[in-house]
Amino acid sequence: MATHAAELGLRIKGFKHDEPTQVADADVRFKDSLSGAWHLFEILPLHRLTFANTTARIGGMTRIPHFWRARKIHEGQFIHCSVVEDRKYIPKARLKGHGSDFWTELRSDDAPDSITQLIHKDMFYNVVGAVKDLLTGNQADSEEQGDSGERMDSGDPSSELTEFVEQDTGKQLLYDEVMGHLLGKKGPEIGCDAKLMLLRTMLKVFADTSLQNIRLKKWSRIRASLGEVLGSSDSAQVNDTRRFLRQFSKEVNCLCELRQHQQWVNSVGISADGKRIASGASNGTIRVWDAEQREQLGQPMRGHAKAVYSVAFLPNGNVISGSLDATIRIWDAETGMEVGEPMRGHQGSVEDLVISSDGQYIVSASIDKTIRIWELETRKEVGVLRNSQGGSLHPVTSVAISMDGKRIVSGHQDGIIRIWDRERGEEVGPSLALDQEGDTKVNSVAISPDGKLIASGHKDHTIRIWDLETRGQLGDTLQGHTGKVFCVAFSHDSNHLVSASGDYTIRVWDVYEGTQVGEPLQGHGGSVNSVAVSPDGKSNPLIHGLMRGRYAVLTVVLLVGILSVTAIPTSAYVAIKKYAGGFLATMLVVCSNVLRGPMLDSTLLSINTDQ
Repeated sequence: MATHAAELGLRIKGFKHDEPTQVADADVRFKDSLSGAWHLFEILPLHRLTFANTTARIGGMTRIPHFWRARKIHEGQFIHCSVVEDRKYIPKARLKGHGSDFWTELRSDDAPDSITQLIHKDMFYNVVGAVKDLLTGNQADSEEQGDSGERMDSGDPSSELTEFVEQDTGKQLLYDEVMGHLLGKKGPEIGCDAKLMLLRTMLKVFADTSLQNIRLKKWSRIRASLGEVLGSSDSAQVNDTRRFLRQFSKEVNCLCELRQHQQWVNSVGISADGKRIASGASNGTIRVWDAEQREQLGQPMRGHAKAVYSVAFLPNGNVISGSLDATIRIWDAETGMEVGEPMRGHQGSVEDLVISSDGQYIVSASIDKTIRIWELETRKEVGVLRNSQGGSLHPVTSVAISMDGKRIVSGHQDGIIRIWDRERGEEVGPSLALDQEGDTKVNSVAISPDGKLIASGHKDHTIRIWDLETRGQLGDTLQGHTGKVFCVAFSHDSNHLVSASGDYTIRVWDVYEGTQVGEPLQGHGGSVNSVAVSPDGKSNPLIHGLMRGRYAVLTVVLLVGILSVTAIPTSAYVAIKKYAGGFLATMLVVCSNVLRGPMLDSTLLSINTDQ
């Protein structure tokens, strides 16, 4: 009856057997509830509910004892199908006007309609039966195909299931039943053809139906059961399976967890060859990880007096970092030692830093309202970008540099985006300003690899794309996020944009169509604060940036070249540390087929460490 109760709005969790067997095959034992002290209720004149002659009694209440008489089934009441199907159990209730042979008559093949209409078969049993019939029909088709060499046309297998997706209860039951068969939880494991038939049927049945309120299973669990289908040489089968995984799972594939940091991680970066990862934390430490072995290399890099807000790899493999202590430092990735003296000049925290594609210049953005350019070889400051009108800049939150190194774009707290000539150190043309009121603070800026477009993510939950040449906004404002947009990044071909938000989602956008591509990537338990795309659009990601101060655990998501960062509240970290023996800040790497290239099939093991 749990399904029927859920249809009426009650939150009831269905009963689960220990073994993956059907209810009818289970060893069910019945225990008589009328025993011991309960016999007193048969003779005491207690005020109780009654369904007999309710019109003669206000509220249908009486004090007349039962005296062990059989209960009666009245008009408006139903008998659950499970009671009818189990012939070992003889209930004491019977239909009014019938004798002790009522249940024998009801369970017979020639039972009259007057009593069979009392049988209630809830949606759970309907779904179980429909999926079972679907699989039985598929098996019969396969056998007939084997005998005749041709596949028989058994009609549309999705038509019988369509009625179940009209309400959330039916959607969940159908999803759980199909997943049970795919994961081998509903009896013997089904074959590759049956799995393909089920997932294609689900894609068709749910084609125009939202999965918003459905409890989805993890990507990794479903992916493991579909390995044979994904290994098929038939590209249509593989594409349908990948689409099924994206639509019917709640997270992308978890590759590994890197656990060492003792405070929240603010920024991560990856080397150009994709073999190493760097991470900067709020306790001023930087750690370097082997991306292939999933283990920390050497000891933490120590030197910053305050939180590290930005890290990146230099062309020679060394690590560069910017900090709340207003310094920029370079580290030897092999030894973990600081190389030379800190680069000083900023009077406030270094919010962001980027490296020119030729590796000659560093551009840093600071809360001190300045953007500084540094020559990497000499570590000398070679320029400070200033307002051409002589006024003071607002605090700088993000910075980007074009592939040719000629243009620098900066985002500011006042919602203004400025474009600069790196060589002259001057602002070029008019700045980009929003024509609306409200808090439009720029959290992130990015320049497309082809150098034609600028993307900006804002505090007001929106994303805007600009033409770098004309300074005009390209198309409409991109809307869909329900939280602050913390980071934006272009794909390597400049045709897509990836955004990370405080609404716990990552979204992919078609730049020139101005539309969202597919469903939001969900699964994060906190704000997704940074996202980056690898230059080649394949599996090697680039990473930078993360919101500071409120988070303790970092999550990194690798999406065929897309990598994002999220975190959980500091209070949660403190609780974990207190009650779970000091669990540490975590980086979680996952992958999904979102933009281009094949699905990454390899699975990396999680790293479990004590420190």
